[in-house]
Amino acid sequence: MDKEHNHFEEGEFLTDLGQPKKIAEIRGILRKILGEGTCQKLALALMNDRCLPEALPAKTIEEAVPQLAERYPGTPLNLLNVRGLKSGITGLKDNLLPGKKTICRILYAMKANSQAAILQTMREAGIGGFDCASSNEADTALMQGAPAEDIYYNFPKHSPQELTSVLQKGVRYVTVDTAEALAGAIKAARDLPDAENLRIAVRIAVKNPDAAMPMEEKFGIPSDENGRIREMLKTIRNSGGRPGICVHVGSQTQDPEIYRKAIETVAALAREAGGVNHINLGGGLPVDYFGVIPHPPEDFFREINEAVETHISDDVLTGDNQKILFEFGRFLIAPHVHWISPIRSMEIKDGLPYLNYAGGIHNTLNGLKVHGWPMPPADVIAPDGAKRQGKKITCVLSGESCNPADMLQAEIPSDTAVGDYLKLANAGAYTDSYGSHFNGFTLPLYALYNT
Repeated sequence: MDKEHNHFEEGEFLTDLGQPKKIAEIRGILRKILGEGTCQKLALALMNDRCLPEALPAKTIEEAVPQLAERYPGTPLNLLNVRGLKSGITGLKDNLLPGKKTICRILYAMKANSQAAILQTMREAGIGGFDCASSNEADTALMQGAPAEDIYYNFPKHSPQELTSVLQKGVRYVTVDTAEALAGAIKAARDLPDAENLRIAVRIAVKNPDAAMPMEEKFGIPSDENGRIREMLKTIRNSGGRPGICVHVGSQTQDPEIYRKAIETVAALAREAGGVNHINLGGGLPVDYFGVIPHPPEDFFREINEAVETHISDDVLTGDNQKILFEFGRFLIAPHVHWISPIRSMEIKDGLPYLNYAGGIHNTLNGLKVHGWPMPPADVIAPDGAKRQGKKITCVLSGESCNPADMLQAEIPSDTAVGDYLKLANAGAYTDSYGSHFNGFTLPLYALYNT
């Protein structure tokens, strides 16, 4: 560094990074040189880029464990199956609205997991865009090369400041569900050089008792308030914007029929309003964590495809550049990440095994506590890659935090030993994004492999 910006001799910048005072000094210098906003973006980029530099040669998790145990002993890791993720995106594109490919766009809901390697893989596989809920998520997508026109700001209860920030980045798709949010969007549009390109969707609510996480209580205008919805769509059109309707049936929905009901409702409301430019049918396709989902994905695709063909007619979608959007998060990424964590010690309390492992409810497994779910079935892999085959017994998984509530009941093989690895499938969604740095523990790194 030069003398004006301080005091590092050649080489000292790197060799002394481990000293807390030096790190604080470097942080202050970067803020001074780059500005606070740029430093925040840099921090955001680093937080979302925790991928190991080289892909593993392994083809299976069992092959990967010995390699990782040797290179990163005692460390929890996320394993991202790149080829599997690309194949999943291709399959979804092939099965969803095959007769309307020119107007159908499948978005990735970034809230599920915004790691850089995941977003890059999504783009390589031809994902239709990114659903973001904040200015920071928009920045994350832009930093991975996504053009602004492929970013959709679908959080309906935004602040004026957040909305302005997103629009300044070039985003032109916005969702609202209150009169205040709509007024703010229309006001912000007046300062845009291309205000006529702004698409504003009104989010409606549909009741779905079969969703693990219903959305209608927090988001959306009740679908039976036809007059209010119609007036909001009219206001958007009269302001020069392009009106749309957004709906979400709820996360982890169990019954495919709810999509048909939602699409019928959206079509009727759009028709009453004289048509809309775009329709966002949300997400909600389930991931079978516990082996209890009664319908395979094909049943959901069939209901959606048939309902769209039947109800989304020329008097529903009108104008140029029409779009039917979907925003999938969990369904797209969860199956393609496995989490592995070493068992560090074991003890018996009141006849029950307690396994102390790396991670916990403040880290990767936070989503279980948030949703009140039990621990999904987990395998145990020995350090040499062999899968433990013993009879399943009940145990307590004790996380590495100092929170006494950081415990989960689980079923493990009876031949589990210290040094083995817990392996949890379907770990790609709402693990990192719900995790924290409680007690100073960092979130797991990502290792890439192909199978």
